Formats: sequence, structure tokens, C-alpha cells
Amino acid sequence: MRLGSSSVNITPEGNVSLSGFAARVQPSVGVHDDLVVRALYLEAGSERLLWLHADLIGLTEDFTAAFRRWAGRELGLEERQVFLSATHTHSGPTTVRLAGCGEYDGAYVARLRGRFQQAARAALDAPETVRAFHAEARSELNHHRTSAASFHVDPRVGVLA
Repeated sequence: MRLGSSSVNITPEGNVSLSGFAARVQPSVGVHDDLVVRALYLEAGSERLLWLHADLIGLTEDFTAAFRRWAGRELGLEERQVFLSATHTHSGPTTVRLAGCGEYDGAYVARLRGRFQQAARAALDAPETVRAFHAEARSELNHHRTSAASFHVDPRVGVLA
């Protein structure tokens, strides 16, 4: 198996509207920790996977579809080989339109496309041969924040090394 990875800073410049705080009217007041997009590229035989995970509340279907088309043209990946996800942070810029939850910033999202592309190219640039290991265990630390244990709680913890 071959693996490539990268990390690219996606922290917006200046104070921006934060996403996910209902009725919040003031923008961010500074940066505590940088936001990043991380890319992981895996290659096993003829199968390939590119996974990008960003410190954002979420990504739109349009953003994801456009990125997958770009990855097909530029990197030779099939749509099913490109996976995008987000941490769902409420302390990041507004990248999806939610009523009362921050002003969508199209200029930031346009710059974000370039940062995702930069992360993807860097991950595919020099993959190394690796041996992969995985394990799964249970953790009783997690809980449903508003009620007793329910189907919303998954006690499984997976590890990939």
C-alpha cells in the first residue's frame, strides 16, 4: 500500500462571520488556532482513494461535485475515489448557507477551492510505501448531551495506523 498526506492552512484573513451560532451578529475577533484541510491519499493495487478533511462546519454539494470533477480531470480519480468531510466546527467561516447562522462568504469559498486542490496535489505528489494496521475498541467516555444513552451514541473507537 502507498500513502501520501498533506496539510494546508485554510484560516480566513481578517474577521469573518462564524457559522453555526444562531442569531450571532458579530464577526470573529481573532484566531486562536489555525484551520486546516488535511489530505490523505491511499493506493492499493489499482484502487485509489483521496480523502480531504477540513476544519469547517460543512461543504455544499456544489463544492463537493466541482472538486470531484476537478480531481477527475487533473488527478485521474473517479468520483467514488474522492471523499470530502468536515469537523463541523462552529468556530469557522460560513461555508454553507444556514438561516441565521452567519453570512456566506463566496470569496472565501472560492479561495478554499484552491487550498483543497493544493492539499490534494501535495498528497498525491510523493506517496510512500507503508504497512497499514487497524484496531477497534470501546469507549464509555462519550454520551448523548441531552439525555440518557441512546442510539445516537456509538461507543466504538476505530484506529488506523
